[in-house]
Amino acid sequence: MPIDFRYHLASLLAVFCALLIGILLGIALVGDPSLESQLRAFREERTQNRRVIAKLTESQLQSRAFGKQVLPYLVDGRLRDLRVAVVLNRDFGNTPWVEGLISTIRQGGGEVTSTTSILAGFLKLNAKDVAPVFDDFGFPMPIEGDARGILAGKLAVRIADGSPELPYRLRQLGVIGVDGDYSRRADCVLLVGGTDSDLGSVNVIDLPLIRALQDAGKRVVACEATVDPITCMHYYQRRVISTVDNVDTPAGQLAVILVLAGASGDFGVKNTADQLLPQLSPAGR
Repeated sequence: MPIDFRYHLASLLAVFCALLIGILLGIALVGDPSLESQLRAFREERTQNRRVIAKLTESQLQSRAFGKQVLPYLVDGRLRDLRVAVVLNRDFGNTPWVEGLISTIRQGGGEVTSTTSILAGFLKLNAKDVAPVFDDFGFPMPIEGDARGILAGKLAVRIADGSPELPYRLRQLGVIGVDGDYSRRADCVLLVGGTDSDLGSVNVIDLPLIRALQDAGKRVVACEATVDPITCMHYYQRRVISTVDNVDTPAGQLAVILVLAGASGDFGVKNTADQLLPQLSPAGR
């Protein structure tokens, strides 16, 4: 049945009346001394908060600048003759703090034997993709479990052992990025983990990698950045390894150096950390 035009007219009049009432109430409230006082207080508080934020930001920048300047002196000589293989659990690109971390290891006297990036294609591998690799290297195909995790573990152990064949084969498949001398044996593997999306890479790559290194008697340390939206520290800590959760800061990089030098524990600024830094003693002691 058609709707009467008078119904539309009444609806429009009701809407206009509501708008008019709202406007009148707004005008009335603007003149309310109590409301105006509250608005002034709010504006003053907002201005003050902005000043505090600006000061804190400036202080943080100054602290980071100070940390970067003193970091080389704090790490000097702590990793003398230590060979470290770095494994990045994803493609970090040209992230400055990753390059800074590698530089800090070298400043500490350590040798970065290789830097391996696990690329997105690794997670897309299936049993058909990895079967030829398993066959060529004599790895038994798993009846149960994820073949990608087993492959990640095999890769990590061979990186630590200085066996370049498997890393180069996976590079040819386009699933990892390689840099360094893979024929050099490493004393320790540093896993740069965390995640910016989901926990898929942690379960498929990070944990199998850590487990395989431990089973092979290799030392492994895990770290992540404060900026990672999803922390993986509690997963790594279940494997009873030392962790650092703020490796994108000078304090975090110092903690990594101290852990690589022999300290143990969970360090950083997140709620999974026990303290900010290991005990700092003069280098060489």
